[in-house]
Amino acid sequence: MARTFDATPFENLRLPTEEEFKEIAKDLALTPEQNAALRHRVSIIVDECDRYYAGPFKRPDKEALREKANTIHRLLKKIENEIKNAQSLVDEIVPLYGSGAMGRLVSFETIATINKARTPTYEAAPDDWKNVDLAIRPTLEKLEAQETRLSEIRGAEVEAITTLQLESHLSQSKMIFDHQNRASLLLHIVGEMKDQFDFWLQEQSAAKDAGGRPFDLVRRHFIDSLACDARHILGQPVTKSGGGAFLQLCNDVFNACGVETDSLESAIRNHLKVPSVWLKVSEHNSIGH
Repeated sequence: MARTFDATPFENLRLPTEEEFKEIAKDLALTPEQNAALRHRVSIIVDECDRYYAGPFKRPDKEALREKANTIHRLLKKIENEIKNAQSLVDEIVPLYGSGAMGRLVSFETIATINKARTPTYEAAPDDWKNVDLAIRPTLEKLEAQETRLSEIRGAEVEAITTLQLESHLSQSKMIFDHQNRASLLLHIVGEMKDQFDFWLQEQSAAKDAGGRPFDLVRRHFIDSLACDARHILGQPVTKSGGGAFLQLCNDVFNACGVETDSLESAIRNHLKVPSVWLKVSEHNSIGH
């Protein structure tokens, strides 16, 4: 029989009170910075769950979701293989109308990732754009100089340059990057999409929660998000089996938020052992593979 969407975990969910946050921080001996990270993360998780639950769409049963995810994953993999097998040809499939339009949609991070993949020996720092085929640093310095002059004229404080301003001034350069690197850009986008569906399918195939019950979506999302932010909250990364400190964190937060804690240790272990989950958690916690 098909498993239908269970709204119960969403209906019971709530944000911890001020006193409950203080009690969690005391129980875990968190520093003020760690306490702030805890509050920030829990608030985001609850908000994400609320928005998901309030979504206007009717949620189908799990089997229908799995079938559709498998179909899309299979098609994305096929597209990825087609591009890989004929990259030089794909680079030429760039129409005059709309040429470079995909480049305008991607971030600097995406372009830096593509360039880094082409030159794996180069280890770029997060704020170092010398390896990107865009004149980001000169453009940023130019915008900052303009803002400084304007602030002097207005007699006001200098305002920081926003990402939106930078994106606007470099939109032409990103379109050119797309035109020159269409296959690499497509492979990156398709690969990211494929990994998303692969992640979901792996998670659904992981061991069930205690008693063979359907997955508790809220609990899994809490475990996932807290694990990714464990270093900031606990001052140490989560282990692949969870670990005592992380188990205590989840237990305290779940009790305060109205999330089920039954067989919590096994639920944490089952979730973190999913390869794609652990890869993501490792990256967020800077754990070597």
